[in-house]
Amino acid sequence: MAKRLRRERSQRTALDAAEIVLRQTARPMRCSEIVEAMLSKGYWTTRGQTPSATLHAAISRDIEAKGTTSRFRRAGKGLFSLAK
Repeated sequence: MAKRLRRERSQRTALDAAEIVLRQTARPMRCSEIVEAMLSKGYWTTRGQTPSATLHAAISRDIEAKGTTSRFRRAGKGLFSLAK
């Protein structure tokens, strides 16, 4: 994980940036909040028109594909947090 956090901004994925934001806030967040923090802090850049939807889909795929080994978990309807 430490290696992921040290990646250059241009190499960081949306999931890596979301992990950093969720770790810093230590509370469940909506994807729109996560994206706002990622962009404002410069952890991630995008030219997409719907970055919140993109992040929501990516986190959901990660949870479905990896199950209990995913770094994310659903914390409620539309809320995500880090798996402890």
